[in-house]
Order: sequence, then C-alpha cells, then structure tokens
Amino acid sequence: FSGSSSRGSTIDETLQKKKAVCQGYSELFMALCRYSQIPCFLVDGYSKGFGYNPGKKFVQSDHAWNAVFVDNKWQLIDATWGAGYMDENLKFKKLFTNEYFLASPDEFIKKHLPSDPMWQLLTHPVTMDCYIKDDVEFQKCSTANQAFYSFTDTIHEFKIKS
Repeated sequence: FSGSSSRGSTIDETLQKKKAVCQGYSELFMALCRYSQIPCFLVDGYSKGFGYNPGKKFVQSDHAWNAVFVDNKWQLIDATWGAGYMDENLKFKKLFTNEYFLASPDEFIKKHLPSDPMWQLLTHPVTMDCYIKDDVEFQKCSTANQAFYSFTDTIHEFKIKS
C-alpha cells in the first residue's frame, strides 16, 4: 500500500515465496514470455485500482503490467489484476479473471495509464488530465482527442534501440 509498483523481489524470490506486488508479477510474466520466445515488455504507469478516487493526482507510477506481441499485434496483460483482488480487510483473495489478459486497449486504458504513451496501444492517446476524471468525463475527453499517434512505428523504433 506504499503506492510503489516495485518492491525489490527477483523472479526466483517470487517463485519461491509465491508472493509479489505487480512488479514481481510482471517480471515473472516477462521471463515466461522470453522463455517461450514471445516478445514482451514490462510497462509501468498509473492505475485506478484499490483505493483510487476520481480526480486523484498521481505523484509517481504505482503499477506495472506487460505488453506482448501475440497474434501479430501488440496486446496488454495485467497478470496481477488477473490473479485476484484485495477484500475490505486488506487481504488478498485469489480469484482468476481473464478480464486483463489481451484486453482491448480501449478498455485497458480505463484503469491503466502507461508512463510512456506508446504502451497505450491507441492511435489517439489519453492524457493524464483526462485519465484522472470520473468515468463519464473520461469517456467524453478520451473520445475527443484528435491527435494521431502511430504506436506501432514507435514500438518498432524502441525495439531497435533496446
């Protein structure tokens, strides 16, 4: 609950302890993808998860997830949110859901804003000012953006430099 997405755990520690915050989930998922020869990147950013209130200003990124290249396109996966949720007593409840596995970018952006706009996988990226609005206002401003962005070109250049 520190608001930080990273808590110094290695992939081995995550496997041994069977516990992690989003950074650990994302690192482990990325390792499994690499082992399976699936292109994968770790994405950090902001989330409207546990404890979020509309209008909340973000000071730093608070979440991590992955972008994978599957079925000839980039797609988004949040293994952390797919594993369960926090109950009212702040206890983690295991409950698999596939809602955040290969979700459409238009749906994913409603709860996840990457630090780097290319990982929104949207041709009309959402700004932070728009993202922090309540659901109704978010819908209005996210569809009003007319700026065009070629995330596929940007990701291609990013891969070359990585």
